[in-house]
Amino acid sequence: MARATATVQSPNQSPTQSPAQSPTLGLIGGLSWHSTLIYYQKLNEGFASIFGSDRSAPLLLYSHDFGMIGRSQANGKWKDVEDQIVHSARLLAQSGCEAIVIASNTIHKFVRVIEASTQRPVLHMGSAIATALTKNSSKRVGFLGTRPTMEEPFLKRRIQESASVELCIPTRPERDEIHRVIWERLVRGCVDDQDRQAFQIFCDEWARRERLDSIVLSCTELGLLGLKERGFRIFDSLEAHVDYALQFYKDRSPHYVHE
Repeated sequence: MARATATVQSPNQSPTQSPAQSPTLGLIGGLSWHSTLIYYQKLNEGFASIFGSDRSAPLLLYSHDFGMIGRSQANGKWKDVEDQIVHSARLLAQSGCEAIVIASNTIHKFVRVIEASTQRPVLHMGSAIATALTKNSSKRVGFLGTRPTMEEPFLKRRIQESASVELCIPTRPERDEIHRVIWERLVRGCVDDQDRQAFQIFCDEWARRERLDSIVLSCTELGLLGLKERGFRIFDSLEAHVDYALQFYKDRSPHYVHE
């Protein structure tokens, strides 16, 4: 685990002065590393655009071996997954992070135990998605992700508590196929035109069938497909989550002037 920032003394700063510090976020990544890489890039780009081009986001990163996590999930050993995730969260908290970002939708199953184990807030993906949907005045929203994310309440409940939206999920066969492509293709970084075309056709037809005004890509790898908006808005959960984390930086940073 490596600290993602370095302190550089300003030429006009005396040796005893410290620059105004932004809070440090702990990022639980590697779920998969393909999306974690995008998190890291977008968090730093966003931080620099807010605080200055010479600035970078104060981050601590724990990158899991997704193969190990994935095998436990596939075998239904969710307690093993929980133990690994909580262990990494504790290490981040002990290393000084002030809040935790889970770079995965599915792993939000464990938000409560992470917060209880670390005494640190988790910047919740559900709240991030709800914020984006509310800004857009979305009402009838399609919800795509892994099978647990689509079928279980851990994210959907948080979204619906925070935003006045109706969430729709695909049929069981459609959910099975979406889950298969995520697990067999996207988390391995395998994306091709066939995958893009199949998902685009599905989203176009699904939006018409269910009269959706928006579709949420509630898997951090689904954004790799580059889907197009065709009469409906697309919300990438990863981008919404990054925006939510950047707002945390703004809210907790000394001397930041809020608009």
